[in-house]
Amino acid sequence: HPLDIYHHHSYYEILVFSKGDTQYVVEDQKYTLHAGEMIILLPGVRHYNCTSTSAFIRHSLSFTVERTYGEEGCYEYFQQLLQQCSGRPLPISDALLGCIRQYREVYEWISVQDLCSATAELAVLFSELLSHLEIICKTDAVKSVKPNLQNNRLCQLTDMVHDIRVPISKISKFLGYSERNTRRMILSLYGNSISEIRQKIMLTAAKGLIEENPEIPLDEIATNSGFSGSSAMHRAFLKHESCTPGEYRKRYSAKATKYSENYVDKYSAHI
Repeated sequence: HPLDIYHHHSYYEILVFSKGDTQYVVEDQKYTLHAGEMIILLPGVRHYNCTSTSAFIRHSLSFTVERTYGEEGCYEYFQQLLQQCSGRPLPISDALLGCIRQYREVYEWISVQDLCSATAELAVLFSELLSHLEIICKTDAVKSVKPNLQNNRLCQLTDMVHDIRVPISKISKFLGYSERNTRRMILSLYGNSISEIRQKIMLTAAKGLIEENPEIPLDEIATNSGFSGSSAMHRAFLKHESCTPGEYRKRYSAKATKYSENYVDKYSAHI
């Protein structure tokens, strides 16, 4: 039922609207919300539902985000996404709406036997929510950047991000942002941090040098591909290729030898 007074919670609340229209007041700002939209309310934010249509249907999802000692998770990142997307009407995907409906259905009929099913549904729901918020934040970043990056400046930014010789300070000066905000904007625009983007570029270069020059020392390959040293290249190979540079060289050499032998056999048989 609509509440006629401001209230707030000590937890996050996501209100999802699947039918009808309603008006919500959030910290003295009035919003009209329609079917297929949602609004995220942070802990401590005052709000109330002032008007709604007779056919109004709303789903509510309330939760806290607390770090559990010894567990790994993207707590800060999730909170950051919630913060960036809060307090305004947002579109909701059919997939996320379906997850919320499914969880509510399981929850309302929950029993001891259904507990595992409810937990699994909740995991899927939050995974879908995280993906949806990432898309919204990336879209917002593109919209906010593009008006300020006219005359092909967006292409210039992409070139600078992918040029390992360009320091982050120069990119920040180009955009007129602080280095911290520049890093966040690059993450939103490209889906990876600038260090991740450049590490993959250097890794590709290193793999090419290893494949084309099997006799060149790995230290030299690390330097020529842009890594700060062989240890940095070693970490990149372990992270993305699950092997060391030396193991990658042996693997590629064995693959090339096998291909060469197969080619010779095939050619000889043809003759």
